[in-house]
Amino acid sequence: MAKRKKAYAVCRGRRPGIFDSYSGAGGAEEQVKGFSRPCFMGAVAQLPPLCDEQQDVVKHAKSGRNIFFTGSAGCGKSTVLHTLRKELEDMGKQVHVMAPTGIVAIAINGVTTYNFAGWNPDHDRSSLVNLVSPDPDDTYGEDKMKELRLKRLSEVDVIIVDEISMVDHNMFQRLDFLMKAARDSDEPFGGVQVIVTGDFFQLPPVRPFKHCYACGTEFEPGVAYNQKSWPRECESCDRQFSPEDQYAFRSDAWKQCDFVCIYLKKVHRQKDAHFVSLLQKCRSGTLLGPADVALLSRSKPREQREKALKLYPRKDTVNRINREAFEEIDAPEVFYPCYDRFFLKNDKHDPDGRYRQYYADTSDGPYSGTLRQLRDHRWEPKLYLKQGMRVMLLHNLDIEGRLCNGSQGEVIDFVPNDQGSEKYNPKDISGAHAWERAKAIRAFIEICEADVDFPGWPRVRFDNGKEETIYPECTANEVGSAGTKPYSLLCRAQVPLTAGYAISIHKSQGMTLDNVMVDLGSAFQQEQIYVAMSRARSLDGLEVQGLEKAQYRLLKWREKSDVVKEFYREQLGVT
Repeated sequence: MAKRKKAYAVCRGRRPGIFDSYSGAGGAEEQVKGFSRPCFMGAVAQLPPLCDEQQDVVKHAKSGRNIFFTGSAGCGKSTVLHTLRKELEDMGKQVHVMAPTGIVAIAINGVTTYNFAGWNPDHDRSSLVNLVSPDPDDTYGEDKMKELRLKRLSEVDVIIVDEISMVDHNMFQRLDFLMKAARDSDEPFGGVQVIVTGDFFQLPPVRPFKHCYACGTEFEPGVAYNQKSWPRECESCDRQFSPEDQYAFRSDAWKQCDFVCIYLKKVHRQKDAHFVSLLQKCRSGTLLGPADVALLSRSKPREQREKALKLYPRKDTVNRINREAFEEIDAPEVFYPCYDRFFLKNDKHDPDGRYRQYYADTSDGPYSGTLRQLRDHRWEPKLYLKQGMRVMLLHNLDIEGRLCNGSQGEVIDFVPNDQGSEKYNPKDISGAHAWERAKAIRAFIEICEADVDFPGWPRVRFDNGKEETIYPECTANEVGSAGTKPYSLLCRAQVPLTAGYAISIHKSQGMTLDNVMVDLGSAFQQEQIYVAMSRARSLDGLEVQGLEKAQYRLLKWREKSDVVKEFYREQLGVT
């Protein structure tokens, strides 16, 4: 195995504080001088035009109706979400966007469901009453937090929940209870407009019904979480929970919302009708025949297989594959630490200080020097690159030129900045926070390039033949409400690349990949089969290993799939 050569450290000088006060455009110039990282919006700056069925979703949203819109992978759900959010905010609505996981929340410029509610997983142990009522034994100031939390939620106009398939029955029900309490209303979610999207045929909730929805009692602590532990019963509340009830659509809160249900039929990612048909079979849990399995499993040419991004069900496998491939490359490694920053507008945006918290690990661990709220960010906390290394782009660089989130290539060199800081002129940057973003990016480049050992920025030859130098970018999640603009910003700056040998199926969700190899040998959910295969743009760019055994081994999950199929048939007319 090749020995490690010299590692170049980017930005080795004193790191400015991770927390900055931020007073909006008027005071941004003074603040930019004090920090070293760009503030580049994570939201989509320019959205593609919507087709008729997508426009129908936006029309219903603007009318004030509660909406559930869904469809297969690649039907444009994320595009619709970004569009309707902008339309509603332009109407003066206070819109809050959330998702069940940090990875998805950051990608949509939102927050996690826990973050929106002001909770953490320990709150699952609390009863409904204790979530909103004063505690006579309060010794940690929690009652003050409850008061601030309820006041903040009382000002919400619209909530949008992405990846609803991963939001379990309990969380959806508890959010409804919280919103009713905050707004002192018995209407569903206290009368706010509720828009949910996702695909219940994709990844399900993780460990649903760990606690009783009403009293917070933990079910069978220490017992393995598998099919044998169902049904779950709470003796205190005389309630029983079955696996088919884990989904949000099985809750009373869902039924009370009276959603307009819209199914987006047109798939934009894949153009091959036969491939789309195969994916639909996987989506619904239908067993594939021998001919279909053979087609999906056929071995690709050696060069294509070597360049393919591997998708695995488990993160430990992904980490091992990437580490081994990286260490085999006989070249110096180049190190880029991320830089996290919270720009505070005023204390109303961070009443309990959660955004200002450092990650607890102060050693040389993977999250040292990063913010807690960004620990699930899709960009690496510490990025190591080598010349000759396979990489994947994690940023939409040039959509028309097919250089977007998921594009694959190889690092061919490290080069100095050949465009100068003038590349980041506010006039050339569209979208919100352009001035601050441009100034910050220039400051970041100047600090990095001040290091005498800095080798430059990675030059990548992508598999479609294009070559690009990848400069640092910065995502920014807005923190605050419509009544407290300008927003505070939660930012991570990093070179938007990651090792291109393997990623987890979970992390691939939302990506479009041109060359992918899926290994289902350790798949543990039926839904992983569909999620992984639907990342591919075409059959020519897909090879699946372990498909036949995986689909038979995962038949025990068919019961859940049947519940979802029944829901889609009754509510959407989809069979």
